[in-house]
Amino acid sequence: MGDAGGQRDQPSGFRVLLTCRPLLIFAACAVMFHFANAAMLPLVGQKLALQDKNFDTTLMSACIVAAQIVMTPVAMLVGRKANVWGRKPLFLAGFIILPIRGVLYTLSDNPYWLVSVQLLDGVGEGLYGALFPLIVADLMEGTGRFNVAQGAVQTA
Repeated sequence: MGDAGGQRDQPSGFRVLLTCRPLLIFAACAVMFHFANAAMLPLVGQKLALQDKNFDTTLMSACIVAAQIVMTPVAMLVGRKANVWGRKPLFLAGFIILPIRGVLYTLSDNPYWLVSVQLLDGVGEGLYGALFPLIVADLMEGTGRFNVAQGAVQTA
């Protein structure tokens, strides 16, 4: 990795993290995604606890496990199809699932309904989790700062 003079290519300075506008926009979107997503499960847990105090822990666990069961195959599918279907449409679908989920939670207090709607969390997280490193790699291509950019966005 050098030019004809034998010098090695050097990674971009850390300044690229603050001057790369698409990375900053992506980081802001990631923060908003997590703020919106993190609030939903505790609210569902409260609704479930009001339904039946004897099964509140069981139903909350069902919400978590159900989302994880869905997330894994979604992430695998996205990993295979991201180049074919495009990263932006898939990532946008992950963001769109959040408000849909929020609206669906308001339609019923039935525990089965609430756990079923929580499956959409697995879809959203599967999309986000699989696409996150791909998008950061696209944004940081040629800078030599993939790892630090990924860490900076995750920290945000």
